[in-house]
Amino acid sequence: MVHGMRIQRFVGAASISFAFLLFVSLFVVSCTSSGTDTTIVAPPSSTSSTVTTSTSLTTSTTAPPAPPQEHWISIEGDSFVDTRTESPFVPIGVNLLLKVGGGGGDRMFALYDPEWVDTQLDGIVSLGMNTVRFFLDMCMECTTTNSGIRPEYLDNLADLLTRLEAHGLVALPTSNDVPDPGFSNRLPCCEPFGGYRNSLYLAPEGQQIAIEYWTQLIEGVKERGAPTHHILGWQLANEQFYLRDVPPISTTTGSVTTADGETYDLADDSAVDSMVVNNLRSYVTNVGNAIREVDEGALITMGFFSAEDPESGRVGLDNRWVIPDDILADSTLDFVDLHAYPGLGGEWDAIASSYGIADEEPPSPILLGEFGAFESAYVTPSEGAAAMARWQSASCEYGFDGWLLWFWGADKDDEVIPVDVDDAAIARAISPAVRPDPCDVGPFESSNLALGRPTTASAQESDTYGSNKVTDGSDATWWSAGAGPPQWVEIDLEEGRTVGRVEILIGHVSPPGPQTHRVYLRGPDQSGKGELAGEIQANAAQGDVLTITFEPATDIRYVRVETTRMDGWVILHEIRVFADEQ
Repeated sequence: MVHGMRIQRFVGAASISFAFLLFVSLFVVSCTSSGTDTTIVAPPSSTSSTVTTSTSLTTSTTAPPAPPQEHWISIEGDSFVDTRTESPFVPIGVNLLLKVGGGGGDRMFALYDPEWVDTQLDGIVSLGMNTVRFFLDMCMECTTTNSGIRPEYLDNLADLLTRLEAHGLVALPTSNDVPDPGFSNRLPCCEPFGGYRNSLYLAPEGQQIAIEYWTQLIEGVKERGAPTHHILGWQLANEQFYLRDVPPISTTTGSVTTADGETYDLADDSAVDSMVVNNLRSYVTNVGNAIREVDEGALITMGFFSAEDPESGRVGLDNRWVIPDDILADSTLDFVDLHAYPGLGGEWDAIASSYGIADEEPPSPILLGEFGAFESAYVTPSEGAAAMARWQSASCEYGFDGWLLWFWGADKDDEVIPVDVDDAAIARAISPAVRPDPCDVGPFESSNLALGRPTTASAQESDTYGSNKVTDGSDATWWSAGAGPPQWVEIDLEEGRTVGRVEILIGHVSPPGPQTHRVYLRGPDQSGKGELAGEIQANAAQGDVLTITFEPATDIRYVRVETTRMDGWVILHEIRVFADEQ
């Protein structure tokens, strides 16, 4: 975690999940819209082509409150327990969203269709999965009015919770933001609190608005007779963050009294650090306690992406400030939901370090509540499936207690491969039906001998484009020598192996045109570059995979690819090494 440097309050740190940036943009659109209904495409199972309002099951009917039942899931120590069987519970499942026509946000409640919901839940259960995470308020205008939460929305939410219980599925409802209208638009703005997330967490009024929202929401579904005992936890935020460029964090003079009752000197960076940590802890405690009052025995959680560290996969620039390690170490959350996607440049060691879980056991259960296959990193669902299995397995080393894929519920998306396409290839890769032990890669062990192996190179532009990117399994990352040919990158297979084929991915950043690449092999005890095994000369296009095959050689530890011709800097996206020639 990074605190205390004044420049950090003005210079954006690297951003994360493109999926989350989409959520932020949707919030901004909602907050700036005129409030009129928008025509949108109906879900696949609907018979109408367009709709202009949220579909409702009934007209605000109220059922007798359901009798209280013991919550299905509790926590003992740092593990989930199924109270029905008194056995360990491992959440494995998906994020359920309705995406229509690719891109866009979740439309499940804007176009609520019980038949569609049942079809999706049937498919999820058939794979042996047990948990579904879903968004409460992505469609803000169909969630609330200026006078509070829409009765029609509460009808639909109550129906969804009932259907989840009927399927035997544990639910994890998450809030992207307190919705607007009715709640977010009442946050204090603009001095000393700048609105949006900063006002929500730091202003006394913000925390009270959040308490009001969650209390209305839970009381509303309970009044309709909906069950809540199968809820894994109420998630206070999908992904928590502050904004560095918004008051009072961006203010450098004076002082401010915040929701925790303390006054902080805004000219003191350490005081600002304390302000954001203390008030997030205060928010978690105050809102969490309010939820527990209306849903006795409920668990409380919050989601996070990684703190500012380029090696953890934060790419691009933004002004979001997250503090997952502080909250994980000391808060009243019952468990924490961390998000980490493979293929974006981050490695587990760096990701775990940014979350504060690299060197010690987490004090409470941790859930990998979002991970998925970006189209830029994995060309096909089958490639994505293998990557997700390996990513899940690798996370076991850091103490994760559950895994939820992003996402189920669309035939396509602009960025992430839906896990239910291609006969649910990606979902099957983490399903208990295919891999009963989530920490065992099982049938998804790669035949690529280079995958995840250490590398060295003649040169590299920077750590961001280091030589290790050619063995990280992602088409979306690359090694850049930062100079033209000749350049080389060498892969250490870490033991003597049989090698008969090398593939070189010329990705979307690599210069196209005439190229020459050579492969050298050497054994564990040899020095120098090794023996020349093969060469390829090609007029390569971006996206091409150049293959060099040769008579399989045994007891090979080091594989060197030397580029002697390429227009511009030498840039390679991936190098794969195989034992066979085919």
